[in-house]
Amino acid sequence: ERGSFSFKASNIDPRFTLGDLAGQRDEIVQRLKKNDLYDANRRVELPVVPLRIALITSVGSAAHADTLHELENSGIGFEIFVHDVRVQGDAAVPTIVDAITRVGRRDDIDIVMLVRGGGSKVDLLAFDSEEISAAIGKCSKPVFTGIGHEVDFSIADEVAYRAFKTPTACAAGVVEVVTAFVQATEQAWANIASNASELLQTAEYNLSETAIGVKNLVTTALTRSLSNLDVKADRVRRRPAEVLGIATMTVKAIADRVRLLDPVNTMARGWSITRNDKGEVVRSVNTLSVGQQLVTSFADGSAKSTIESIEKEGK
Repeated sequence: ERGSFSFKASNIDPRFTLGDLAGQRDEIVQRLKKNDLYDANRRVELPVVPLRIALITSVGSAAHADTLHELENSGIGFEIFVHDVRVQGDAAVPTIVDAITRVGRRDDIDIVMLVRGGGSKVDLLAFDSEEISAAIGKCSKPVFTGIGHEVDFSIADEVAYRAFKTPTACAAGVVEVVTAFVQATEQAWANIASNASELLQTAEYNLSETAIGVKNLVTTALTRSLSNLDVKADRVRRRPAEVLGIATMTVKAIADRVRLLDPVNTMARGWSITRNDKGEVVRSVNTLSVGQQLVTSFADGSAKSTIESIEKEGK
């Protein structure tokens, strides 16, 4: 005999529906926060000009093509290192985690892009995995994500440095970072040029004003000098012998002082000047050391010597 039976559901446990996925997601997020991985990647320093990109995606996919197209059309000289991974299925999580881990250890990478095109919620489940999110949190490079369509937002997006709605938007985000630096640099140069021009104009004005002031001072001084000269000339005419005698004595006295101060005349009387190997005049034995090279200048030449011993006065 054959029979049949049926079930009538009296209660539904949301943990075994889509609500179960939401519950698991919340648990993963809490564990990431507890392990200080939830916002760890956002604390990583973003390079000012991130030109060296590690692109983690499925090679040959639309996401791969769209991302490269956006980066190449920017006209910026990006250096792109592509890491081929699976983006759905059993192999997705281990290949993506491995790629993130490996690029995080490289010194020639500025930024990581993790991109995948749209799909069903089941197709995108890998990006809600704790393993991928933890790998992003541990990564030493800022991770930009562009996963799915505009309505999709995974845990990987939550923990990333920046998350974008699509792979194309993700690439545009990287381009924007570099473009912002270029624009800031150009503005800085423009400000420098403007400030320099203003400073130059101010300097030219000040120079012109100073020149006029100097000219006026010189004219005034010259007028006063001519007036004084007239007065002195009158005195000279009135007392030529006295003035000439005083002038002659003054000139002679100055000449005698000059001759006394002339090192050549000093050395001609038997004095000499000794300098060390740095060209500095030696004034005390306290500045000398055995083996040091000296140059002694006389009135008719110079001689080099080496110190063999030092004897100090009173010792």
